[in-house]
Amino acid sequence: MAESEISPLKQLSGLSKSLFKLLDEEFELLSGRDFLSVEEIQVQKVERMQELDALWKSVGSSELSGEESVLFDEIRTKLEECRDKHLRNDILLKKQMEITKNLISVLTNRNELQTNVYNKLGKLS
Repeated sequence: MAESEISPLKQLSGLSKSLFKLLDEEFELLSGRDFLSVEEIQVQKVERMQELDALWKSVGSSELSGEESVLFDEIRTKLEECRDKHLRNDILLKKQMEITKNLISVLTNRNELQTNVYNKLGKLS
């Protein structure tokens, strides 16, 4: 890879670090149930991932020098950590959705039970 092509590697490094921070922010927002802010983070995450994808394809097919290879391995490690953080966030989100679904189910069943209750005269109320 020529000197002029080192820039995409540095861009990849910056983007992977940015995605890493966004995933931590997303986790904090999910933990605090701030779903409006989570939606904003989603837009930023998608942008970073699209940029990462485009750069990864251009860098991945190039020959790397020793120094560039080390940086490329660091980027790969950071992206693996991002994947793990994404999975962690996904698990938290699914758990929160399950809790919400169960709460809705409980409320719905309670309402159905209340509509099938007999009054003091033995009639359905």
